[in-house]
Amino acid sequence: MPPPLCGKLQRGAVKQVTKSNFRQAIEQLRDHVQDADFIAVSTQKTGSAFFPSSASSFPSSARTKVGGSHALHLGWRCVSPIDTPKMAYLKAKLAAERFELLQFAVCPFRLQGSKVIAHPYNFHLFPRDELHLGMPSYSFSCQTSIITSMAHEGFDFNVCIYDGKWGSHVVDMSTTLENFKKD
Repeated sequence: MPPPLCGKLQRGAVKQVTKSNFRQAIEQLRDHVQDADFIAVSTQKTGSAFFPSSASSFPSSARTKVGGSHALHLGWRCVSPIDTPKMAYLKAKLAAERFELLQFAVCPFRLQGSKVIAHPYNFHLFPRDELHLGMPSYSFSCQTSIITSMAHEGFDFNVCIYDGKWGSHVVDMSTTLENFKKD
């Protein structure tokens, strides 16, 4: 029998990244990404345009019985095989803009013999006028089923709202992550 891939599993703390430690965490993450054999990324938004909380909340004309269960036809919002690349992009863009990204998790992994070393980071994000430019109030949609699920999973909304980094920095973070391997 071959030895287990991970050997003995060691638990380490997930680095919780907020506005107070953002710059320091980015520098640490940069080092871990440069040494990584592979990287996992996960996001948590306030909803999903493709998975409504309940098919029963839609009119019966939008539902159909398929194979003994109800399936929901979301119509024009779902990307289909006959969509042009431009249409598929516009549908994905609409879905991305409707809900807010509250959590961005990234975990660089490094293989060390029979061990897998993980360095998980959890970025808390929340839209606000951090530069005090007098921007108008920011609005976004929430799905109750997604928010409830996040609460059941232990998502800390207080940390997100009070200490979360402004969401526009995700673009900066993505650009930074793309440039890590180029250096």
